[in-house]
Amino acid sequence: MEKMTKQTLEIGNMLAQWLNAAQGLSIGVSESVGPANPAYEEVRGLIDSLGMLEGTLKAHPILSVTKGRPSVFLAASPGALLRDSINAVLGRYQFVPTLIVAGKRKVRLGWQCATPDREQRKTMGDATMVRVLCTLADEGALSRLRHCASSDCVRWFMADRGNKEFCSVKCRRRHQGTSEAFKAKRRDYMRDYYALQHSGKVK
Repeated sequence: MEKMTKQTLEIGNMLAQWLNAAQGLSIGVSESVGPANPAYEEVRGLIDSLGMLEGTLKAHPILSVTKGRPSVFLAASPGALLRDSINAVLGRYQFVPTLIVAGKRKVRLGWQCATPDREQRKTMGDATMVRVLCTLADEGALSRLRHCASSDCVRWFMADRGNKEFCSVKCRRRHQGTSEAFKAKRRDYMRDYYALQHSGKVK
């Protein structure tokens, strides 16, 4: 997926913010993680499983197709078992179709969590995030939901570009500062700088 729509990026950012909050991270803080959150663990498990599904199905398809013979359903293949485990988790969530008014003369069909728990809906509970997760997977944008590549950051973020690896410029610079190439370049720069200072050509 090269480009994302604005709406896909927005819902991806919403999911990333929920994941960070569910870890106990406040905005702009990534050093400490709160106690394990069952809702976070379930959504995180779905993200991992959905991420593995495509590769698993390629290596272990659900159908065996042989030329000239009927197709055989491989019920116990790793691909089928992973699909079934994902469906078992998704089956615990129920959604109902709902008309959503998104502005003047703009009405669209959406989905609402079929739970009587008003507080969960108010706080964007895990059921809503599972629905968002399914939308991202359906649009092929799930791979853009990432963990920051900085070794000391645990934040989730939605990458607006395919090659984006860090949640912020601060994390990218901090990570670059620890690389051997950066350290070598810095040593060379400082050596040249001090040599120039001692030469008397600059003050």
